[in-house]
Amino acid sequence: MRWFRSGRDRQERGEPLWERDDPITQQAVAWHDALRRDDGDWDAYILWLEADPRHKEATDQIAQLHAIMDSHKDKLAQEFDIEAPRIKRPTIVRSGMVVGAPAVVVACLMWVANPWLAPRDAIYATGPGETSKIVLASDMVVELAPGSRLVVNENDPTNLELSGGEALFRVAHNPHRMLAIRLGGFVIRDIGTEFSANAAQGAIMVAVAEGDVTVARDGADTSVALSAGQRLVAQRKGNAVISNIDRAHVGAWRRGQLVYDRAPLSIVAADISRYSGRDVVVADSLKPLLFSGVLAIGDGSKLVHTLAGLMALRYSVDGNRVHIDPASGK
Repeated sequence: MRWFRSGRDRQERGEPLWERDDPITQQAVAWHDALRRDDGDWDAYILWLEADPRHKEATDQIAQLHAIMDSHKDKLAQEFDIEAPRIKRPTIVRSGMVVGAPAVVVACLMWVANPWLAPRDAIYATGPGETSKIVLASDMVVELAPGSRLVVNENDPTNLELSGGEALFRVAHNPHRMLAIRLGGFVIRDIGTEFSANAAQGAIMVAVAEGDVTVARDGADTSVALSAGQRLVAQRKGNAVISNIDRAHVGAWRRGQLVYDRAPLSIVAADISRYSGRDVVVADSLKPLLFSGVLAIGDGSKLVHTLAGLMALRYSVDGNRVHIDPASGK
């Protein structure tokens, strides 16, 4: 039985990235699909991953192929002039056993030696009201919030950039691998944890649910450490503040809430922009203000009204732009 060689080696030889009928390949595809649908037991997946080095190699190859296909989905549809095939999804039970393994993809999508499928940075983006779950390499899952953009380095899936919006990262502990995420002039580094990162214009917010991360200004020699239950709010041209938080609030947007504790109004406004689909502009005199509270997301249309009421501010709508200003007479 043939098994995996490196993805680049297989591309040079004109061979498929995986052996479709191999049981380990089928299990890797099933786990990848389950994690993307939030239907897999993370702890059971890690046990499966660590049971055999071939499991990690298989999952890395599956993630690589998915990234290439995502980056070239328009070209794929044009090249083959076909609709995306209906693929039967696998089933993962909580014990981690694979109940059903899919016929992965049609043969034309299994070959990546074509020049137009050469590796390149993978860009994942969501619009207002959209979310996305991404499986990177074998042991990283990223959930993108609405209006967010993540760039994955073509040669190194541990080198990422969150160029806007918010994401929740779940990373299996691996002391031999360092994850680096750039956002808003800062770099987050991590070897295994669960945390959220929020990139707004001129500010970032990092909150840790499990494990530890470090955060540094891009290019700086020093960094600050964050542990579970801590949050960092940093201005690109200002101070960084660390505070204690309820770990249950990390990634609260997945449950329909935006939870803030002394967050800069610029971050709150950027979040509302992403969820409402409107450009929310805060008056310069209000930018130093901090907001604490919980906003129910809903369809995003009432977020500005709720915020203005809680902070005794006024707002006005001009087309697709919303201006937040001090209340009259102040």
